[in-house]
Amino acid sequence: MEPPPGTEISFPVSYDLAWIGLIVLSAALIVAAVIGILRARGKSTTSTFIWTLVVICIPLLGPLAWFAHAFSLKDSRRRQSTGRTERPSEGAQER
Repeated sequence: MEPPPGTEISFPVSYDLAWIGLIVLSAALIVAAVIGILRARGKSTTSTFIWTLVVICIPLLGPLAWFAHAFSLKDSRRRQSTGRTERPSEGAQER
């Protein structure tokens, strides 16, 4: 059963703009994540392929997961290069 003529449901323009913004943001995150995946050093072909699939198949969460993973890799590499394994607590005093 169809609604009577003239009673169609209409959404505000702001909804359309919000969806367009979400799509543009998602596309930008995907492109940036794929570029980051392809430029990552020390990744196997399998790992690169799997991360690319995750980023493309899970539009918002995939890129965010990649960026979190890439950030943790950079942080662990930085710690290895400086020889530090953990951060000293703020209140601790060195003797």
